Amino acid sequence: MLTLTLASLVLASQAGCGRSPSFDRLPPPPSEEVRARLGRIVVRSDNDLLAESVMAPAVASACSAAGLGCLVGIGAGFGLAAGMWRGCGGVGSGGGNGAAIIILVIVFIWAFITATAVAAGIVGGTLWGLSKAPSGKELEQARHIIEKAVLERRFSDRIKASVVEKASQLTDARVAAWSPGGERDTILDISGPRVVLHGPWSFDARLRLTSEIQVRLISSADGALLHSLRLRRVGGEKSFEEWVGKDGSAVAAELGDSEAFAERILDELFLLVELPEGAPR
Repeated sequence: MLTLTLASLVLASQAGCGRSPSFDRLPPPPSEEVRARLGRIVVRSDNDLLAESVMAPAVASACSAAGLGCLVGIGAGFGLAAGMWRGCGGVGSGGGNGAAIIILVIVFIWAFITATAVAAGIVGGTLWGLSKAPSGKELEQARHIIEKAVLERRFSDRIKASVVEKASQLTDARVAAWSPGGERDTILDISGPRVVLHGPWSFDARLRLTSEIQVRLISSADGALLHSLRLRRVGGEKSFEEWVGKDGSAVAAELGDSEAFAERILDELFLLVELPEGAPR
């Protein structure tokens, strides 16, 4: 089940897009010892990482709405107070106790109006912010729409197929698709995608989508984790409504190129290097 949480926001927008995945710093590649014991490798895929997805960042923050309302209220209070002061003209300029009392009354009225305007701004700004944010029902509908679109894409299955195909072309490793009861020494597990919408706490924010794949090498004999890494693609920016749309196709289209993911997986696991033509192999 997709995690719907407003707390898992990345405040800084991510940059970059295109066909190839944009990768974070990766761990060191598998050691020679690990690669030597891989033996017969079977590749399997699942959607387990999809459960970590964050599909519902806040489109508008009630806090920022309240802050904006507060600023508007303060400005309105100062404007009203300035107008009152100009309307009073030279009242109290003659000096004496009477003038001091008049000034105190004016200051008190100014403070009262300012406080009232600020309070109204905070309440109004908060209500406006809440009205801009998706409701619980809308978030639940969005979750189902995007989950369905991502699952129909069968992204991890496509990466698995591409890994098996390219491994036979680019490596000497014995790599095959997973099947029940098949002989194997190592399992290459591909899980994902984890889909996250990143955005700032602001109104109608442009949200950047990232898709992430988890790759693990697991010993078939004892289930020991031999190596793991995560590959992440940084996609484009759209509003929350544009990402969800009617069928979530905008999200599915930005998951990335399955072949590019497969190539990078093989590069990392088998240290593939393009050799010059004629070089010894």
